[in-house]
Amino acid sequence: MSKFLFRNALILCCILPFFQANAWSGKPLNKLERSDYGYYRNHNSSSSPWFQAKYDLDRPLNFGFAVSLLSMDCRVINSGSYLTGEKNFHTNVTQFSPNIGLHAVMDWRLSPQLSVRAQLGPSFGGRKISFYDRDDGSVTEYDMESVLLELPVLLKYKAVRTGNNRPYVLAGLTPYIDFNSSKKSADGFFIERKPMDVRLDLGFGMDFYRPYYKFATEFKFSFGLSNIFVDNSANFENDPVSRRKIQSISGLYSNLF
Repeated sequence: MSKFLFRNALILCCILPFFQANAWSGKPLNKLERSDYGYYRNHNSSSSPWFQAKYDLDRPLNFGFAVSLLSMDCRVINSGSYLTGEKNFHTNVTQFSPNIGLHAVMDWRLSPQLSVRAQLGPSFGGRKISFYDRDDGSVTEYDMESVLLELPVLLKYKAVRTGNNRPYVLAGLTPYIDFNSSKKSADGFFIERKPMDVRLDLGFGMDFYRPYYKFATEFKFSFGLSNIFVDNSANFENDPVSRRKIQSISGLYSNLF
């Protein structure tokens, strides 16, 4: 199911730039003259609905904020040693929960259809990681929480604006710091992760121009580029069960939607 959704999302990313939303008979953005700006700025009627023309004509740098509802995932690479009977746990992420992020946004226009967007802010979230005991069939779950400070830097390609809606695609990198990378659970167990990583971002969205502001909705996929797992099994010398749980993992890659 996830592969089906991911495939369709990538197809949408490819076709959205060629989709002209709410086409109308006015000049497209890349053919406007400076003399047209005052007209579109001062005539926000149904016959000339070119709201917020200044975003696309005379303001190369724009600021705003983004509120995100997100789901954190983690791709788990099992060590494989559980197949030998030496370590009897199989590990996976089994549950996601709605999380939230809040970022300040800066958008720098490079051309009528291309801009660079930078965001800075925190994201808060978590996921449940489960350990399946192959000996007795029991499952133990732990919360793996994260408090992230992120700085996504994204390249945004926009379709030619011919109305008050404008689709776009984006891609870039998100370096981040996880301040909860070594947080212990109530019983002292924890899966240690590297505090810093970089994710690859791919997404698509739609800008909606209104008389006094611009609003956008967006879907974005983020894929961790490096293994953030830290083998801290040495901390559990007196707890062989916890030590085997840690040793059942060989890799963790942080993903986010």
